[in-house]
Amino acid sequence: TQQYSGNFMLLYSIYPNPVPTGIDNYDRAVVRNNDYANMPNLLPNNVESEYIDNFSVGNMRSGLEGHSMILIGAHGGMGTNPITNVYETYFATIDDTANADQEILDDISAGRISPLSNGSGYRVYPEFFAYYYEEGDFDGCIFGCQGCRFLGTTADPNLIFANQMIELGAEAVYGN
Repeated sequence: TQQYSGNFMLLYSIYPNPVPTGIDNYDRAVVRNNDYANMPNLLPNNVESEYIDNFSVGNMRSGLEGHSMILIGAHGGMGTNPITNVYETYFATIDDTANADQEILDDISAGRISPLSNGSGYRVYPEFFAYYYEEGDFDGCIFGCQGCRFLGTTADPNLIFANQMIELGAEAVYGN
């Protein structure tokens, strides 16, 4: 088994204690989550970590590029994008939808995100990454999402998100 080393980013919006087992050889981890300020203390000592509060649409618009591995832990699902009418997968953020700024409204009107029905955040669609990132931004990256149905289901596979990340340079994409 080859040990992974590189610069590892964890983005968590929902799960308590989400650190995967076996991360003992990463040289850098960036932890973004909503309220688990203790997350860096859960990482092995040889992993450099940084805590960034509030995994949200706003803090995903830049800064994800250049990482060797990105793992998103969030709720997810499949459905028809209300703007593009494309049946695709998404993952959810935690955001204050009552105070949407113009950039959020632009993302909504372009079909890059849509508000969750309970007002607690946004569905993030592949179009979001296509707009904010460009080819090569994820060169060699392993991109994963532990959100439900990120790659569809066995009966209904949906690779739109995976294909988008590969177009941006991801070496591999995995998910539930």
